[in-house]
Amino acid sequence: MRQLKERNRCNRSVRHLKIQGKIWLKNLKSGLDQIRESQVRGTRNNFLHDGSFHEAVAPVLAVAQCFCLMPVSGIVLQRTGD
Repeated sequence: MRQLKERNRCNRSVRHLKIQGKIWLKNLKSGLDQIRESQVRGTRNNFLHDGSFHEAVAPVLAVAQCFCLMPVSGIVLQRTGD
């Protein structure tokens, strides 16, 4: 009798784990699908640039300005004449 109760308890635990595992996998799959849908494929316009010196050094100047190594102004403008 005692062994039968233990076996039943084990069987219930196994069934419960299987059900929870299926639910977990379904949630994981839906989360991955949401991530895939939110990602945008790069287009030609994402990679176009004019190749100017100002555009090339703007990120370096922005970091340098954040750390007060090179205090300059107007580094985020589109044209250098502005």
